[in-house]
Amino acid sequence: YPSLTGQQFCGSFSYLDLNDHPACSDESRTLPVCVSKPNNAGGEGKINGSSSVWSKLPVNFRYGPEHAPLALLRRSWEAAGSRQLFAGGNGSGAALHFHNAAYNALFFGVKHWLITPPRWAGISGTASTYWRDVHAPRDMPAGLPVRCSQGPGDMMLVPAHWGHATINEAFSIGVGDLYCDRRLSIYLQDGRCASPVKSLKGMAPTQRLRGYFVMSGGAPARGKGRGDARGRGALPGRGGPGRALGRARSKRRRSS
Repeated sequence: YPSLTGQQFCGSFSYLDLNDHPACSDESRTLPVCVSKPNNAGGEGKINGSSSVWSKLPVNFRYGPEHAPLALLRRSWEAAGSRQLFAGGNGSGAALHFHNAAYNALFFGVKHWLITPPRWAGISGTASTYWRDVHAPRDMPAGLPVRCSQGPGDMMLVPAHWGHATINEAFSIGVGDLYCDRRLSIYLQDGRCASPVKSLKGMAPTQRLRGYFVMSGGAPARGKGRGDARGRGALPGRGGPGRALGRARSKRRRSS
């Protein structure tokens, strides 16, 4: 999510390239995660067969944006948002970030998840493995992040504003979507959630500032680290060094 983490394109990779677990040519030797997004030529209510890749996906993931891919999502579902097919090699993954509600279905491989509730959510361009080993033990309270593993055929439902980072074990392929749910459409007064970034504004007790994510009441801590990559080509993506999650010091209040 370069618009959140400040990462850049790092190269072009095919599925065969990713299966060999390549690294980008940047200084940090970033491990690439690549994405492919469909066009919506299929129109409302029609199967999206806009590319050779998307036309081979299970039919539930190819219908128009108004159709939920899973029956249990229908009551809250308004519209598909940012649908994408993702792939990455061993050790690659998405850096810590958060957004509106999303699902993530894995077709092949194993994906390890690091999850935080909204109070401890954040944005980081640091590689998820480095964040897990260095930043999380230092910045998170005991018991966080929550950890789980996703296997082939598993669908992960991520609640709105919950922080998460992922680490792929071996070569992994899946599909995900930041969808528009009923809560967000009511909040934005927009049935299609055309501007979901508005939902991040005014989120107490947190705020976002110039690529940093900080707790309210203090200045962001700065850090450097490996950023996860997103290659392009057959699958477009971005990567490069990013900014680490900053934690501000909480202010102590005197009792009268």
